[in-house]
Amino acid sequence: MPSQIGRHYWCVKTGDLSQSGEIFTFADAVEVTPSGDLLFTGHLATEESVPVLVIAKGEWRAFYMLSDDRSSPISVERWRGVVNRS
Repeated sequence: MPSQIGRHYWCVKTGDLSQSGEIFTFADAVEVTPSGDLLFTGHLATEESVPVLVIAKGEWRAFYMLSDDRSSPISVERWRGVVNRS
C-alpha cells in the first residue's frame, strides 16, 4: 500500500536508533551517499524528489524493500523472523 510520500515500503536494521532495532518507512528510492549515510527520497505535493529520511553512517546495518505482505524482503521468497510482529 503506497503512501503519499513513496511507492515502496522499506525496513532499515539499526542498532540503538529504535527500540526494536528496525525502522520502517515509505519512499520511492534509497541510496547510500558517498559519506555512508542512508538517504530515502520520495515525492510530497510536487513532482520533485525530496529527502524523506536520512540515517547517518554507522547508525544502520542493512536495508531492504519489503514484499507486499510486509513479511520479508521483496527479493527473498522465504525468510522467517525478519519482521518482529510484537
